[in-house]
Amino acid sequence: MGRRVLREPGAGLVLPRDVGGPGRPRAAPGVPGVPGVPGVPGVPGVPGVPGVPGVPGVLSYDGVMTTGADSQRDHWSRTFATRPDFLGAEPSVVGDAALARFHAAGTRELLELGPGQGRDTIEFAAAGLDVTALDFAEPGLAEIADKAARAGVAGSIRTVVADVRDPLPFGDGTFDACYAHMLLCMALTTDEVVRLTGEIRRVLRAGGLLVYTVRTTADAHFGAGVGHGDDRWEMGGFVVHFFDRALVERLAEGWDLLEVADHEEGKLPRRLFAVTMRRSSESVEEAG
Repeated sequence: MGRRVLREPGAGLVLPRDVGGPGRPRAAPGVPGVPGVPGVPGVPGVPGVPGVPGVPGVLSYDGVMTTGADSQRDHWSRTFATRPDFLGAEPSVVGDAALARFHAAGTRELLELGPGQGRDTIEFAAAGLDVTALDFAEPGLAEIADKAARAGVAGSIRTVVADVRDPLPFGDGTFDACYAHMLLCMALTTDEVVRLTGEIRRVLRAGGLLVYTVRTTADAHFGAGVGHGDDRWEMGGFVVHFFDRALVERLAEGWDLLEVADHEEGKLPRRLFAVTMRRSSESVEEAG
């Protein structure tokens, strides 16, 4: 069944530009150096180091070459363990807008994929939602658990260590809604993203919402750094999959597509699609 494009009066995400948001801006990425020639600095204050000839990839801020999905997990884990609030300490503008969506829909049980260090997770729980936060980087989840305890919402947050490349470890129709802020545009291939949206639809109840954001091919970093194919580019050790509108439309097959909003975040700024979809009661087949 194809997707349906719907517009609901008053239900759109309100997304002002977040050009001065709390997220830490990233400098232009380092590039592999020619033997004997230092690479370009990847992060302010950290000098570039010589590239390794014949080895693809980009050196991270700590000089570690990261390629491959497992290396991405290790790189994110190391980053979260050493840089508290790496992605920002305050809730995101997208998270604020999504919360309004969830309240309007009567959401109680929320699945958050790729919560990072909990900038939105804590806000969701404080607003009365029961949140299951799933990530493959354990240090980030440990930070979320600590923040939840200090905020008095530990009873409303469950953390789960898992990889979204695998089937989601939940039964059919477990959640009222799913939130994924820039998780779908990580190092995942297009096939992996398609399978993941099918899994999200499976674990949502009929009428459940999926609110996600992805960086777009209009982003200033698209085409920068080292290419991994499939519109994926590596900068500073992090691989980003940049989405075009056609991919958003493809992921909407079998869903009711409620909104695709343009959004800017950070000082670059990052260019995002903010997408809201609903699992219709008729769509029971899996994506793929």
